Amino acid sequence: MAEVLKHENGLFINLPKLLQATKTGTGFAMIEAGDNRSPLTLTIELVPDHKKPTAVHPKWFGVFGLRQRIERTEGGSGGDEYQLTATYQLKNCWLVLSASQQSETGEPNFLEAWAVFDYASGKDDLTCAR
Repeated sequence: MAEVLKHENGLFINLPKLLQATKTGTGFAMIEAGDNRSPLTLTIELVPDHKKPTAVHPKWFGVFGLRQRIERTEGGSGGDEYQLTATYQLKNCWLVLSASQQSETGEPNFLEAWAVFDYASGKDDLTCAR
């Protein structure tokens, strides 16, 4: 069963069993639990408009206005490195997800990262403190 975590800034996440989380100043940092050679790492945070990363491709994932990109860089023995960045505009800031994973079999599906993002973005009253 997943655990719901709340940040002081109002961000809620539903933490999948496969991930371990720590709070950061603006959200949460997570890493895949266990002895994994290429663990999934991700952060989810609330950021002001001027700090939003550029994600250029629209994607429908249960929320309107989601933007995402996946970048690949050549890796070593664990395969290529894939970096997912997803952004969702809120009333006065952005929900930003960054996830990274190595893969020898092509682009990972980032299911756990999308699950964390989908839960957080589904909160209708989520806003950034001014």
